[in-house]
Amino acid sequence: VHTCGIAGIIQTLAGYYDNDTPDRVPGKGTHHITPYSGAPGIEELHPDFIDYIKAFFWQVWNGSKIEMEITSTYRTYQQQQALYDEYQRKLALPETDPESCSYPGNACLPASHPDKVSYHGIGMAVDFSPILANGSRLGKGNSKQEWINSGIPSMAESVNLKWGGEFSTTDPIHIQFSNVVSNSVKKEIDALMKTGLALHDPALSLEQ
Repeated sequence: VHTCGIAGIIQTLAGYYDNDTPDRVPGKGTHHITPYSGAPGIEELHPDFIDYIKAFFWQVWNGSKIEMEITSTYRTYQQQQALYDEYQRKLALPETDPESCSYPGNACLPASHPDKVSYHGIGMAVDFSPILANGSRLGKGNSKQEWINSGIPSMAESVNLKWGGEFSTTDPIHIQFSNVVSNSVKKEIDALMKTGLALHDPALSLEQ
């Protein structure tokens, strides 16, 4: 697998995250490494993606005092199937049902079919729940402008991550590695994983 190397700025910011300098990242043990939802932490992501996530988390804290709680990282085929089935169930409900995606104020988060290779499926995407400096949270119910005003999208872009709020089917709690890893490279990694290789196998390195 071939793509560009990790930029020096990413390594520097990731180092700030690891060393808590120059300003301490709060709750790193619970908000970043061991997600409150029970989902895999950042250590379960593709190794070449981890520094980008560390850089992003450090940027939003250092720049705006925003804490990040992880809700999803790497997903197995079975986990993605369960999410897809639940999404389809909600889409099929009548709009009068409070669980329906059409119910007023209830914006469903999209979930693709597991046969469609996703960045979650190769450990190169993270879903998150940001806690702003005033203690409030941003979520799927907030407007795109509220997300933009938080600075999160621009800080994701500054470390070369793609924000899901710009997708045709908006997914504001999602960031992925598609600015660095193309769709063709994503499929190549997925094909190698289907042969039994684990995410941390050297054969999946972007640097080889």
